[in-house]
Amino acid sequence: MKFKNYLLVLSIVIYSSIIGQNYNFKRFSVEEGLAEPGLYCLEEDSKGELWVGLENGGIAIFDGTSFRPFRTKVNIGKNIRSIFKSSTDEMWIGSTYEGISIVGEDFVKKITIENGMPSNHIRSFIEDFEGRIWAGTIGGGVAIFDDEKLFP
Repeated sequence: MKFKNYLLVLSIVIYSSIIGQNYNFKRFSVEEGLAEPGLYCLEEDSKGELWVGLENGGIAIFDGTSFRPFRTKVNIGKNIRSIFKSSTDEMWIGSTYEGISIVGEDFVKKITIENGMPSNHIRSFIEDFEGRIWAGTIGGGVAIFDDEKLFP
């Protein structure tokens, strides 16, 4: 009986080492330069940099080595819930209270309820096969953007 138990344990150890995978994780927090510990979303841009949507601190951009804050004259909001890179390499940013900010190579455009959005509380983005951007909101349903035209 002991021999059977020994073989069972040995086979489990050998099997798990054969099919097991090792993952290496590196932790990034305030100590490593992140502006705050709370984050909601991540998205990689066309340059390979990682945009981090923070709970109360806007956006931090990670270049593989260090974090830097994303700064713009347009108020993108502090509570960033969603970041999405479109097929045209624009970064779509959704916040809890400030609506949508679209960041292009040389512009930042703001879209809020004042521009026809059904809600300023943005939770998600997706792009369909026709290149339309769909924005999911809290309390306002879905808004669809087709060639810069908004269809709430």
